[in-house]
Parts: sequence; C-alpha cells; structure tokens
Amino acid sequence: EMHALGVNAVSLVVPRTTPDVRSESFGRGTGVTPSDAAVVEVIRQARALGMRVMLLPIVFVEHLEEGEWRGTLAPDDWDAWFRRYEAMILDYARMAQAEGVELFSVGAELCSTEHMEERWRALIAKVRRIYDGGLFYSANWDHYQGIGFLDALDYSGVNAYYQLTEESRPTVQDLVQAWAPIRQALLAWSRAHARPLLFTEVGYPSREGSAIDPWNHSSCRPASAEEQRRCYRAFVEAWRDVNELSGVFFYLWWGDGGVEDRDYTPRNKPAARELARWFGGGDPAKE
Repeated sequence: EMHALGVNAVSLVVPRTTPDVRSESFGRGTGVTPSDAAVVEVIRQARALGMRVMLLPIVFVEHLEEGEWRGTLAPDDWDAWFRRYEAMILDYARMAQAEGVELFSVGAELCSTEHMEERWRALIAKVRRIYDGGLFYSANWDHYQGIGFLDALDYSGVNAYYQLTEESRPTVQDLVQAWAPIRQALLAWSRAHARPLLFTEVGYPSREGSAIDPWNHSSCRPASAEEQRRCYRAFVEAWRDVNELSGVFFYLWWGDGGVEDRDYTPRNKPAARELARWFGGGDPAKE
C-alpha cells in the first residue's frame, strides 16, 4: 500500500522493552517486540518493492510514572546500562548489514544519555566496524541542539512533533507560517554540523487539535481526518523545495485507518492522498 503511494523508503521501528526508567535490562516484550525473523521478512519485502529501509531500534518503557518516558531514563549503573544497550544495538546492526539496510539508528529520544558523549562515540565506533550504511541518532524535537557526537554520524536526525498552533482549526497557511522559524533553526543546526537533515518521525493524529500537541497520543479530542490532512499539506508546503532535507519518515502506517480513526495512521484517510501527490511528483497546491 505504501509503495502504491510512491513511498521509496520505510522505517521499521523495533521496540525493546525495559521495566522502568531505572532498569538496566532490555527484553523482548510479548506483543511489543517482533521476532528477528519477522523483521528480516519485512526488510526483504520492502527491498523487493525497491524501497530503502531504515532500521530504528527504540527503548520501550513498560511502567511509567507521571513525567517519565524513554527520555528520562535514570539507572543507578550507567556502565551496566550502556553495556547492555550496546549489545542490543550491535545485534540489530549486524542484521542491518546482513540484509543491506540503508539507514540505521544508534538511538532514539534518549535525552538523559546525550551528555555522555564519549560513551556514544565508543558505541558508534563499534557499529561502524560491522555496519557500512548511513548512521544517525533520532533526536527529540525539543532536545537536539546540545548533541555533541553528531559529527560521528552521517545525518542530523530529528523527530519533529512541534506545536504549530494554539488554535483547534488552523488553516494550512497558518501552519506553513508556523513552520518557517522551525525550518530556519533546523537547517542552521544541520549546516553547523555539516550533516544532511533527516526527519526520522513526523506525525499527526487525525483528531481535532492535532497541530497543537502532535506528540499527545492519548488525547480524547474528536476525530478529524481533515485536520490531519491540513497538517500533512502544511508540511509538504513548508519543506518540498528545501534541498537540504534528505528525507522524511511519516509516523505511522498501522491499523485499518479510515476517517473515523483517531490515531496517527494516514491509511484510508485524506492525508494519504497528500502523500501520494507529493511522492508522485504532483503539486498539492494545484490539486
């Protein structure tokens, strides 16, 4: 289905579970972590369709208190945490190399670890020894400026769940204008590190107010496929002529979708048509 829209690359997000933010272990949660065989099967399906693949292991925290998420990890023993995290990442890096995966993430949204630059550089060096594709770290949209190991990677990766408005029904032009200062800051960051910009996640739930807090997966606002469509259209309008943008991965293609669905997928929704026009070389402004 994605291939039919003109999509030429797919991100495969592989969660590995940890009990809580203080834990130092990584497991394979039932119903959360796909088997290695399943990941390999999907990699091969995508490549058979001529699509490039990005493999993105993430830390999935099973039990969270208020204010906690993967960006607030705080184990007692960081040495043990990095040792086990490294083993997990290297396993997926070997898979990525064996299957010809084009892009590989060494980490995603691990804000509380990002100041440990030497640990990250050591991990990246080990990944380089076994994987020869493009490397990136997926930084959170509000915590990317201080990452000191970006020069060891190939891309400036960022998840872009920016608040674009405080209004519940903004116009496309309102949203395009809101992107302008964000675009300027991201491009300046990318240029400063001489690494091409890569949006590792951009997504909007199809509900009212989705441009206010696109990160909020638990919102109870009513469904609005039209608001999601406007967010997608605005992204295209804001970024389609920016040559320094090397790629974008939209979150996510999951579930049945449809106009009554309130989740992130654009599947069977007007937002999918926006993607098809853009990826197919069309001009949404003229449709």
